[in-house]
Amino acid sequence: MNTIDLYKHVKKSMPEVTDIDILKYINYAYKALVNQDSNDFIWLNRNDENFPYPILSGGTDGLTYSDAKEGKVYSQTKWEEDWENNLSFISYSITYYYEDDGELLNSAIVDTLNEFVAIKVDFEGENYAVKARKIKSIFTFYSSSVASDFPDIYRPIMMEDQFYSKYNFVKVPFTTIPKKQDTAPVVTFFGLLNRYAQPFFIEFYYEPPDITSVNSPVFIDIQKWLQPLNEGSVAFYEKIVNGVSDKLEYFNKRWLPEFKVENSYSSSESQSSRFRTRYI
Repeated sequence: MNTIDLYKHVKKSMPEVTDIDILKYINYAYKALVNQDSNDFIWLNRNDENFPYPILSGGTDGLTYSDAKEGKVYSQTKWEEDWENNLSFISYSITYYYEDDGELLNSAIVDTLNEFVAIKVDFEGENYAVKARKIKSIFTFYSSSVASDFPDIYRPIMMEDQFYSKYNFVKVPFTTIPKKQDTAPVVTFFGLLNRYAQPFFIEFYYEPPDITSVNSPVFIDIQKWLQPLNEGSVAFYEKIVNGVSDKLEYFNKRWLPEFKVENSYSSSESQSSRFRTRYI
C-alpha cells in the first residue's frame, strides 16, 4: 500500500473534507506516530562503514566558545595537538547547510573520515533530507583523561549497554532544546573538551518529511498502521472542527504507545553487525 492508497482509504471515512485538508489530517496522525522517541527513528550514518554514529564537528555555526580555530576539529582523524582548549561549555545546533552549487558547506556532524555529513535517510532507493528532532545521548570512549576534563557534576558515566566488548563507552551529561517547528534542536554540554582528541558521538531522533501530496514518502508500513493512520486522521479532524474528540483521546492512549513499543528494538541491537569497526 502506498500514500495514494492511504489517501483513498481516509477519504472514504470523511468524504466531505477537501483533498488538501485530508492530506493535512493524515500528516497530523502520521507525525503523531513517528515523532515519538522510538528507536526506528534514531538517525545513523549508514554510509560510514567504520562506525555509524556521527561525531560532533567543530564547524562554524552555533558554537559558544571563543578564540577557537576554524575547521572540523572534533575528530580523532584531524586534530591540532597544540590547540589550547579552555572551554567551559559548548552548544551545537544540529543542522547542515549547502552552498548555491549544491555542495555541502557546513554541518554540526562529521563522519569518521572527518567529512561533513548531511542528515538524510535512504527510503526505497531514494535519499530524503530529514531533520534532527531530539537528542538522545552523547557518548565517547572511556578514559581517565576525558573523565578529568569535566567538573564532577557533569562527569561522564559508564553506558549500561556497550557496543563492543573491547571498548568501553561513557555517556556525557548534556542539556538540550528539542526541535520546535523549523528551529533545529540545540545541545549543550560542559567541560574542557577534546584536550586529548576525544571524539564525541551523538545519537538523535529524526523527523521524517511531511506528507504534502499523494506522492510523499511514508516512512512506516502503511498496511500495518492503516487503522491508526485512518482513525488518527478522523480524530484530528473532529478535534479541529468540534474542539473535542473522543477518538483523539483513544488514538493517544492506544495507538501512540503501541507504535512506540513496536518500533523500539532493544538498545543492544542498535549497533548493526554489518558495520565494520576499523575506526575504533
